Amino acid sequence: MRSSRFSQLQDTRSPGFSDEQLFRVFSTVKTELLIQMDGLLRDTQDQVFLLAASNLPWDLDSAMLRRLEKRVLVNLPSPQAREAMFRASLPEGFAEKLDYKRLAGLTEEWSGSDIRLLCKEAAMHPLRRLMADIEKAEATPAQDARSNRRKAADKASGKADAVAAAIAELKIGAVTDADVERALQTVHRAPA
Repeated sequence: MRSSRFSQLQDTRSPGFSDEQLFRVFSTVKTELLIQMDGLLRDTQDQVFLLAASNLPWDLDSAMLRRLEKRVLVNLPSPQAREAMFRASLPEGFAEKLDYKRLAGLTEEWSGSDIRLLCKEAAMHPLRRLMADIEKAEATPAQDARSNRRKAADKASGKADAVAAAIAELKIGAVTDADVERALQTVHRAPA
């Protein structure tokens, strides 16, 4: 496809485009795409494999559908598939007593990608807790008020070593139901 057509499509993101202008740009881009697709199979001995994906297959133009001969509908994951996704993304050693069946029920109509994002967010909560614990261990109430000499004396006396030892003992925790609940408040399924 020509780069000028792509730049026209990018320009439509800026405010001030009327519906008529948007329709004209998209029609031009669609026409160019169809022409390019027709040209793929002309005058060539090479085989071309074109794979296309859409979240809204029912909104595709009939001319486009004619050019895409094979169609495969991939449905949203079943409850068993969602449970398996949670088990794979948040395994038992990494997660603590999660109710995978309940999580599968809470994520009805979620795509695999949505569930993956939810698991990533839930997995970040133990790390955030660990970082907060490290910050608490490093902070002392009067740390900023001490002079440089006092800080050096504390360091020489071993207080800094005690803080470092306390930090070294901290471990990242497992993902809990509360972590997943918090993640559910911030991660939502993509609109259909």
